[in-house]
Amino acid sequence: MLQSGDRVGLFVVESEIGVGSTSMVYRVRHPDEGVRALKVLALPHPEIHRRMLQEGRLQSALRHHNIVRVFDLLDVDGCLGLVLEYVEGPSLEAWMQEVDAPLTVRDQLARQIVAAVAHAHRAGLIHRDLKPANILLRQDDRGTWVPKVTDFGLAKVMGAGPQPTDTRTGHALGTPRYMSPEQIRDAKHVDATADVYALGCVLYELYCGEHTFPQGDMLGVFNAVCDGDWRDPLEVAPELPERVTEALRAALSLSPDDRPPDAEALLQMLEDRPLSTQKTQIFQRHLAVEIDPDPTEPEPGPGPGPGPEPPAPGRGWMAFMASISLGATVGLGVGVLLIGIVAVIVWWLGSW
Repeated sequence: MLQSGDRVGLFVVESEIGVGSTSMVYRVRHPDEGVRALKVLALPHPEIHRRMLQEGRLQSALRHHNIVRVFDLLDVDGCLGLVLEYVEGPSLEAWMQEVDAPLTVRDQLARQIVAAVAHAHRAGLIHRDLKPANILLRQDDRGTWVPKVTDFGLAKVMGAGPQPTDTRTGHALGTPRYMSPEQIRDAKHVDATADVYALGCVLYELYCGEHTFPQGDMLGVFNAVCDGDWRDPLEVAPELPERVTEALRAALSLSPDDRPPDAEALLQMLEDRPLSTQKTQIFQRHLAVEIDPDPTEPEPGPGPGPGPEPPAPGRGWMAFMASISLGATVGLGVGVLLIGIVAVIVWWLGSW
């Protein structure tokens, strides 16, 4: 544990700013670079070490104003340390508990958060642990809140097969309240739509002011997630615009196929922009609404082009001839029977 005044390389520790289950975060100062955050691994566990190392490598490759930047990796008394961009402000989780912001502010935050994840998706990364606690907020010179997505420790490289941070198949990685149904079943093989689902949970909380799944116990949360048991956004916040409610409903779809394919497509829905042609084709199963025809109404006739296939040649004529033949056979049989009856009567009368 570092103390104020301790030195780590050229950095001087100023204060402790956060304690997690696996790491501690300090405010440090560099003589040339100014204030930074130093995240130090607290548990000497190989798996946690790999995750933190991956966090540094992957996050350092991302350049976006809504993603916390990683500048360097350090050795801190035999433990791994990450030098991060310092964000002076609360997490989104703490901010939502303290601030009752208007819809315009929440809307701007939502768009920037989704834009950050869209940047990661374009770089081929899936975050897999998106939640309000992993989104930091700072205020700019105008007093506007700016979100910063962080903690890529569980991130996965798209199409790269099993990751060092993955465990056995069927094991859940992430935070239950923000995990998609398929991530609960198996975090190893999820794609960008799992992040879209997590974003749906985060944005639901941001826009509606309550958890998507408010159940108090983990089993209750798991069951609610797998059953899609959440209240419609309009029931909770009737003032929300249609573009927001439609984006939330799509993001929280049970099936990955019914969600926007990535964060960029979700951002387009939030901004009420038409999806690109490629994303529309991928997402058409969600946008299309299948309506069963009314059985009482006649089916519409064929449009331009060839009509329905005609019946096989001669079928009508063969049926007609068969009916005549049957009628003739029946008629002939009845006639022969009548002649026989008359002949018997005549013979009987003659015998008298």
